[in-house]
Amino acid sequence: MSEALYATVLAYEHTNDAAFYNWLVKLWDCIEDKFIDEVNGGDWYGYLRKDCTIFSQLKGGNYKGCFHVPRALIYSISAADRIINAAQ
Repeated sequence: MSEALYATVLAYEHTNDAAFYNWLVKLWDCIEDKFIDEVNGGDWYGYLRKDCTIFSQLKGGNYKGCFHVPRALIYSISAADRIINAAQ
């Protein structure tokens, strides 16, 4: 999900297409509602089922390490800054 977040921010940055912005809002709503473990420190669950229920309490595994979420957030914030600066 972290890669999807950053990819959507980049798509919006490079196209200025409102459809990507709308997807970004939906994506963040899903992340905030389902992926973030507020009880145990705020890291994101590594694996959810297709219906967005928690598949595993694990926050990482073979395909999700501890750097994925912070990296995606830092890169997404940087892209958002560029979008804001370009609009000014």
